[in-house]
Amino acid sequence: MSKYENPIPMSVLARRLAGAALAATLIPGALVTGALLVPAIASAAVDSDGDGLTDDFELRGLTDPQNPDSDRDSLNDGDELHKYYTGPVNQDSDSDGVSDGDEVLRYHTDPNYNPGQDPDSDGLETPEELDNHLDPQNPDSDRDGLLDGEEMRTYHTGPLNQDSDNDDISDGDEVKRYHTNPLVPNAKPAAPPSQSPAPQAKDTDGDGLSDDDEKKVYRTNPNSRDTDHDGRDDGTEVKNKTNPRIPLL
Repeated sequence: MSKYENPIPMSVLARRLAGAALAATLIPGALVTGALLVPAIASAAVDSDGDGLTDDFELRGLTDPQNPDSDRDSLNDGDELHKYYTGPVNQDSDSDGVSDGDEVLRYHTDPNYNPGQDPDSDGLETPEELDNHLDPQNPDSDRDGLLDGEEMRTYHTGPLNQDSDNDDISDGDEVKRYHTNPLVPNAKPAAPPSQSPAPQAKDTDGDGLSDDDEKKVYRTNPNSRDTDHDGRDDGTEVKNKTNPRIPLL
């Protein structure tokens, strides 16, 4: 058996013979032997497309010696074989819906690792998460208590923004705790039932906000009428829809 002869399945052999026969018409002096196109006079060091693989090697395989990127995934054939260990004739070696080139050059993920289309079970598949700059291994990228998929599909909130309407109440709290719209600013969301026997209406500092609301809703000091010391009491700031924790200039 010569160095060019290998046991090849008949279906593959037929395809290679057909391709080699066609290429032989384009390369004068070429010989078709063992399903391989072998130039009559060729140097083992010739690399016509500069992809790091010799023409002789490419002719014995499935890659194109005249095209440095046979599968058009933006990685050259030599790098796929010797650097990334991906398939030079397979755009998506791990079948995760993201091409090898995008994984290596754009997202910096492993082109050979496929944990599944939705490894974090947040309702978004890996390609969509990567396109939206989300973490495919973290179901709640902004840590607001809502899954990334819920934010994009159900509530239409920002999966990278804890407070989509900038009302100082996180999207998760609005949806799960106060049952308010996370896209509409809320000056005073309904507080959940108190777990403490203390009365809800108690207002130690007399600022018009109950101690319970100050602690649980506005996160202000129930013992100080003016938490941010800007000359306006907390109750007035809430009524005027300003933040009682940030001084007004």
